[in-house]
This record gives sequence, structure tokens and C-alpha cells, in this order.
Amino acid sequence: TPNISFFHAQPISTQILKPFVLPNAKQILSGFNIKYVIVPLVENPNEDIFSTYGFGDRQEIVNFLDSLDYLEKKNLISGFDIYENKDYLPLVYTKNYQDEVVPLNYQVINSTKVKISPPFPNFIDTIYYSQTYNSNWTLIDNKRTVSVSLPTEFGFMRFVVPQESRNNPIDIYFQPQRF
Repeated sequence: TPNISFFHAQPISTQILKPFVLPNAKQILSGFNIKYVIVPLVENPNEDIFSTYGFGDRQEIVNFLDSLDYLEKKNLISGFDIYENKDYLPLVYTKNYQDEVVPLNYQVINSTKVKISPPFPNFIDTIYYSQTYNSNWTLIDNKRTVSVSLPTEFGFMRFVVPQESRNNPIDIYFQPQRF
């Protein structure tokens, strides 16, 4: 169990780190598409976010994050403690019959278009897109709309994939408003 006793003396720490100890903390991080939690180990005195914003003792926060079983500490960049969310959701994925995330091959073309390439798993019936839900996003197959975006429980998007589109390249496309 994480030690959160230092929260009482650090109200800003309490506000920022409280989501990490909630019963559904793993789902919150994944739902908000957070892959990494990064703690700078050393900063210039005038740029130290821990003292400037009153976050409290840096080592206490590092110890707290070390105690969370759903974050894995990575040594990716010197001078930083980097924690990876083991349950991170990719930008584009589907789910198998056991409700496990299966990443799909995709390429972001621009801010309004994502190209998804086969081969697709034989169980694909829904594509998830980890961006904030907007009803103007559509699923396009051979230049025709085959599905409109539906909201997920975390406010992202999902698209139903029709049977006839399951072997073709598919685009997720933002359809601008028309007047």
C-alpha cells in the first residue's frame, strides 16, 4: 500500500497525486491515455517545479510512485525518473474476445486523418480511437462512410466495423461541419 502520509502537509501534492491512489487509478490513467509519469530528479533553482508550486519533497513523491504496482519504472533518460503505465491504450486498437487490447497498424496522415492498414484480426468488429469524442469523426472504406463515431466510457471514440470492410484499408476521418 502506498505511503500517502506526506499528503497532509502538501495540499497541492494531495490534489495532484490523489488520483494515483483511487481504486480505479489504472483505469483513469488508461482512460486519459497517459503512458508516462515523469519526475525530474534535478532542476535549476529558479525552475524547480517542486519548490515553485509547493509539490513537497521530490524523494517522497518518487518513493510514492515506486510503490504503485501499475507503474513500471524505466531508465529511459538520465536525470528523470520515468514510470510507464502498463495498461496504456494505443491511439488505435481493437479488443479480442477476452476484452484484451490489440493494437492495429496505423499511420497518422494529418490532424484529420488516420490510415489503418490490414491485416486485421479475424475477430475485429470495433475499432477504438483514443481521442476525445466528436461526432464528426467517421470510418471511411473506399471513400464511403461506413461508420460514425460512438463515445466510449472515457469519452474517446469507437467505430463499428461492418463485415464488408474488415479486409480493406480503413481511414478514420474528421468530417468538418458543412453549412
